[in-house]
Amino acid sequence: MSLNVFAPGLSAIITDGRAHRLADVVAGVITGLVLVPQALAFAQLAGVPPEVGLAASMLPMLVYALLGSSRTLSVGPVSVAALMLAEVLTRFPGQHLVVVSLLAAQAALFLVLLVGLRLEIVTRVFSQPVLSAFTVAAALLIVSSQLKPLLGLSGIESKSPGFELTAVSEALSALLNGSTLVEGIIAAVMLFSYGQFVGPWLQQLTRSRVGETGALLLSRMGPLLLLALSAVLFTVYFGKSTSTWSVVGAVPASALKIDTSWIALVSPDLFWAVLPNAMMIALVSYVESFAVAQSLAQKRRESINVRQEILALSAANGVAALCGAMPVAGGFSRSMVNFSAGARTQLSSVVAAGLSFFILLLAGGVFKSIPKFSLAAIIIVAVIPLISFVEPLRLWRSDRSEAYVWISTFIGVFALGLEQGLLLGAALGVLIYLSGSLSPHIAVMGKVPGSEHYRNILRHEVATFPGILLLRFDDSLSFLNAPGLKTSILELVESTPDLRHVVLSGAAINHVDSSGALTLQEIAEDLKEAGLGFHLAEIKGPVSDYFDKTGFTLKFPGRIFLSVELAVAHLVNSLPQVEWLSAS
Repeated sequence: MSLNVFAPGLSAIITDGRAHRLADVVAGVITGLVLVPQALAFAQLAGVPPEVGLAASMLPMLVYALLGSSRTLSVGPVSVAALMLAEVLTRFPGQHLVVVSLLAAQAALFLVLLVGLRLEIVTRVFSQPVLSAFTVAAALLIVSSQLKPLLGLSGIESKSPGFELTAVSEALSALLNGSTLVEGIIAAVMLFSYGQFVGPWLQQLTRSRVGETGALLLSRMGPLLLLALSAVLFTVYFGKSTSTWSVVGAVPASALKIDTSWIALVSPDLFWAVLPNAMMIALVSYVESFAVAQSLAQKRRESINVRQEILALSAANGVAALCGAMPVAGGFSRSMVNFSAGARTQLSSVVAAGLSFFILLLAGGVFKSIPKFSLAAIIIVAVIPLISFVEPLRLWRSDRSEAYVWISTFIGVFALGLEQGLLLGAALGVLIYLSGSLSPHIAVMGKVPGSEHYRNILRHEVATFPGILLLRFDDSLSFLNAPGLKTSILELVESTPDLRHVVLSGAAINHVDSSGALTLQEIAEDLKEAGLGFHLAEIKGPVSDYFDKTGFTLKFPGRIFLSVELAVAHLVNSLPQVEWLSAS
C-alpha cells in the first residue's frame, strides 16, 4: 500500500511541504494561537479539566494531520461535541475522566465499523435542514450553558445546558452585589469587537509595516490577548484570596501522556450505557468534519477521500482515548483560520499541535490565573455566528416539508435532548422522503413543435396525438411507489377518451425492483384486456439489463422503444391532426 493511500497527509508534507514550508509554519502558528484558547474553553463547556481539552489539541490533531486527506482541516475539540459530552457526563458523576476516554474510544471503533461494513451512507440521513436546526439549537444551548461562568450566576447549571427563568433575577442580583457580571460582559464585548472591528483594522493598518503574515497574526490574537489580559488583571489587582472570580486552575505539564488505566474501570454496564451517545458523537463529528473539509477543498479544487477521512478521524479519536482527551472533530472556525492563514499542507496542523504542546509545557502555570468568564466569552463569541434563522425562513418559502423538519429538529433538541432531537429530525426527514416516493410525479407529455422533444403539457406549448397517451414517470420504480404509478395510469386512462395506446417514458427511472417490474407487467395486462396497448420508451441501460436478467422483456405484452419519438412514429400510420395546448 502506497504512502499516499495509507497516510495522504504525511505524503503531502513530504512531497509538497518543502515548497510551502514557510506558509504552513505561519498558518500553523496562527491556528495554534486560536486552538489553545478554544481547547480551554471547550473543556469548560464539557465540564472537564482544562488538560482534557488541551490533550485533544495535540496528539489527535497530529495523527489526523498525517492520515487525513484534507490539507486544511483542523481537528481538535469542537463546541457541539463538547456540549454532547457535557450532557453525557451529567449522568455519571465521579466518573468523568473514564467516561471521556471511553466515549472517544467507542467513537473511534464505531467509525472504523462504518468503513469496514461500508455503511458510510448512514451519515446521509442527516439532511441539511436537520444539521442546520441542530447547529442553531446547540449554539443556543451552548450560550445558555456559559451564562453562569460569564455572569457569575447560580441559577444556571452548565452541566445541564438550557435556559432558566431565574437568569434575569440572578443577573440583577449579581450586578447589585458587584460580582463578575460586568467583567464578563466587558470580556465578551471586547472579544467580539476585536474579531469584527479591531482585528481587521489592525490587519489593514499594519500590513505595510509587518507584512501580510504579521498583519494576519495580529488580527487573530483576540482570544489569546483576552486570556493574557484577564490573567494579568486577576494576578495584579485581585489575587486569589480576595477575588470573587472563578479561575481555570493550574494545568499540569504532564497532562500529555498515554494512559490506559481507565480501561480497567470500565464496567459492562457503563460500556453499554454510553455507547449510543458515542455513536451519535461520532456521526455528528464526522458529518461536521467532512462538510468543512469538502467546503475548503472545493475552494482550491482539491479532492477529499470519504473513507480516508473516516479512518483518519477514527484514529484521532483513538489516540484521544489513550491521552485521556475529549472526542475530536474538524472545527469550522479553526479550519477557516488555518485556510485563510495560507495553509497548503497538513504541516500547518503539525505546527499547531506542537505549539499547543510548548504552551502547555512552558506556560501551563499561567492558566491557573485565567478567569472562567474569559473562556465563557470565547465560547459565546465563537458560537454566536451559528445562530441564524435565515434557513428555516428560506425553507418555508421553498419547501414546507423541509421547513417542518427544521422546526421539529430545533424543538426536539430542547424538548428531548441533543441526540434525541437529532434522531427525531433525521427520522422525520426520511419519512417525508418516503411519503414523497409514495406519490410519484407523472407528467402527461406532448411533442415540442419542430423538435423530437416531449414535455409536460401543463408547462409547455406542445402537440398531442389523438389515441395516444404519452406519460413520463419521474422517479425510480420500487415497491414503495409502484402501486401509486398503477393507480395514476388507470385514472388517466379512464379520463382520456378514444384511447388506443399508452406510452410510458422511463427517461427518469434509474432503478426498478421486482415489485416495480411486476407492476408494469400488471398494467400492460390490464390495459390489454381493455383493448389498449401499453408500451415503454427511453429505458436506461441498467434498467434494461435488469429486465433482460429477470425475463421481464419476454413477458412484457407491449413493446419497448428506444425513444418516445420512435414509439409515436410506430403507433401512428400517418401524421395525425394535432391539438395545441398552452402551458398553464
